[in-house]
Amino acid sequence: MRYQVVCTKCRHSFAIDTTGGLKVQCLCPFCGKEMAVNVPDADSMPTNHQDNNGCLKTLVVVLVALLIIMGVGGWIYYDYLNTQAQRLENEQKAAVYRQHYDSLMQQRERQAAEWAEQPVVESEAEEFSTEGEIESETNQQQLYETNKDSLQH
Repeated sequence: MRYQVVCTKCRHSFAIDTTGGLKVQCLCPFCGKEMAVNVPDADSMPTNHQDNNGCLKTLVVVLVALLIIMGVGGWIYYDYLNTQAQRLENEQKAAVYRQHYDSLMQQRERQAAEWAEQPVVESEAEEFSTEGEIESETNQQQLYETNKDSLQH
């Protein structure tokens, strides 16, 4: 069988013909140095079949790693989309709440303005025919006085 040998002195490569599993004495054709070369056994030499298995194993490892990376990336993207949807939903709820709150405040301001335009006079309170009407008017006046400060802010 033909084997490639590299000279230890001049580092040139040359070929020798011998059978495997032996220690062979040879001369470098370039510098003339004599050296002993251990030739591997033919059974211990890697074959193309063994080399293809190594490539196949590497390919499988790369594909599995790629699938794991894609899975993690997909999960992160899905979580990002969910977070964005929840954020938008919360913003919409807040906008509806603000609109409702603003309309309530406008109604309270209108009511306070109406109450401010109609002050209760002592002489008018005596003219009411029933006692329930007098209490209602005084309750409204007291309510206005207690909430007057909060309405002006």
